[in-house]
Amino acid sequence: MKQILIPFVAGVARPDNQETRARLQRMFDYIKANNLVPDDFLILLSGGGDNKTLACSLYEIIKKMGGNFPDDIFIYEEESWDTTTQIKFMAPLIRKIQGKITIVVFSNRLHLSRIDLIFARFGFKIKKEPSPIYFGSTFFRIYYTIIYEPLMFIATIFYLDNLISYFTRRRLTRFNR
Repeated sequence: MKQILIPFVAGVARPDNQETRARLQRMFDYIKANNLVPDDFLILLSGGGDNKTLACSLYEIIKKMGGNFPDDIFIYEEESWDTTTQIKFMAPLIRKIQGKITIVVFSNRLHLSRIDLIFARFGFKIKKEPSPIYFGSTFFRIYYTIIYEPLMFIATIFYLDNLISYFTRRRLTRFNR
């Protein structure tokens, strides 16, 4: 059975970002704990961007962190701009993979709940592997844990995340001109 490993990271992936490193380290630990060899898994990197995509940045960070995996195990999705669109654009890539698969997702506990709902919408069941969550400030901790992620979870239940994605993309397009 082939495993598809998907690290979900926020916004801009940078090597100095503690949360990005924690999620990738969790993925490395999972690979080691399950004695996976490159024939056993694929790594699906997702996220768009203007100059350099989030997916390409993640690939570079994995290599810098010591992930000496062959290039042919990496799959890239570079059109998305948020969690909902990441999964929307990943779904066709996952469906192309032959044989029985297991999808393993690495993110923080709050985000994993919403990711699970969205994957289920596309007909996929995931294995959740939580990683630590880090906050730069008390304000961000309060905003993320009490306001943002709970509201996005509710929006996802009622399929409003598609509407939010649409308006987010329009705003991003307007600012990038």
